Amino acid sequence: MSQEKNEKNKLKHEKNALEVKYNELKRELLNIGYICKGSIVPSYRKCGKSYCKCAKNENAKHGPYWLWTRKEKGKTVTKPLSKKQIKLCEEFIQNSKILEKIIKEMREISIKALKNEK
Repeated sequence: MSQEKNEKNKLKHEKNALEVKYNELKRELLNIGYICKGSIVPSYRKCGKSYCKCAKNENAKHGPYWLWTRKEKGKTVTKPLSKKQIKLCEEFIQNSKILEKIIKEMREISIKALKNEK
């Protein structure tokens, strides 16, 4: 009988710990700002003018120009970014990674909570 009571107390304690952690994660969600997926990559280009140094020298391209590349409806989309947009986009991409990490933890906790219920 005592072992059964200990088992119930253990499950109750674990359930409470899961709820506490889950509620912490919910609060973290409130602090996440804008989100977006993708990556920011530099691009160097030739201008096409015959008198420009980039026409004569392969290593003398113009740039870097910063591009945000992402998938939309299964297609790769690339958008040039201004200096201001680069910083914002980096922040939004980082926020998206944090969001995904939090959601993954919430799913894991949900599975544990489900397994504890019998």
